Amino acid sequence: MYADDVIFLADWSEENLINVKTIFTCFYLSSGLRINFQKSKLYGIGVNGVQADYFARIMGCGRGVFPFTYQLVSRLVLIYMRRMESWLPVIDKFNKRLSRWKANLLSIGGRSTLITSVLGAVGTYFMSLFRLPVTVTKKLEGLRANFFWKMHWISWNIVMASKVHGGLNIGSLHALNRGLLLKWRWRYVTNPNALWVSVVNNIHSPDSFSDWVKPGFTNLVRGTSSMRLASELA
Repeated sequence: MYADDVIFLADWSEENLINVKTIFTCFYLSSGLRINFQKSKLYGIGVNGVQADYFARIMGCGRGVFPFTYQLVSRLVLIYMRRMESWLPVIDKFNKRLSRWKANLLSIGGRSTLITSVLGAVGTYFMSLFRLPVTVTKKLEGLRANFFWKMHWISWNIVMASKVHGGLNIGSLHALNRGLLLKWRWRYVTNPNALWVSVVNNIHSPDSFSDWVKPGFTNLVRGTSSMRLASELA
């Protein structure tokens, strides 16, 4: 739920669809607030278009297709994140931020600062939820490397390394992605009573996450080895 918008998630069945529509009707009768179906969309994942159109007619709304933009939070909602095309919005943002004309106007220090800021601002929403495919990582790192210099005198891996190891401390996208995903493990271990943890455990067997709660990993996320993890990610 966001402001006056709500997203309903349910198994794809006609019975569930009718139940949701019944809930909407009861909500209207009890509150006097009518759902605007003309502005509502029905999205089906893994179903054919004919069946999705049929269900949309039952609901009295339009059929949505992926990807789509949730306007209120300006986020693109996609599926199949292992595909290159699902990451095109992130790649396009990198292209716009790291354009060649900007590189020609900036010193090497300015380019380094801009690359670091782009690393911290662009794509974090996606990278905090999905693992970056190798092809996407190579593409984004290539954009950053080409922006930094025209002729690659030194390996980009060395440039990304920390200053202690002879680099410029730019950081890698792979490390950022891994760190953001590990934060969910940290939250899972340190907040076992959180609502989202209960939802995950009800959908998936808690045994599926047994490696998340081993004593060694628990100590790690509680901070005993956090500095070592950070150095490994860098």
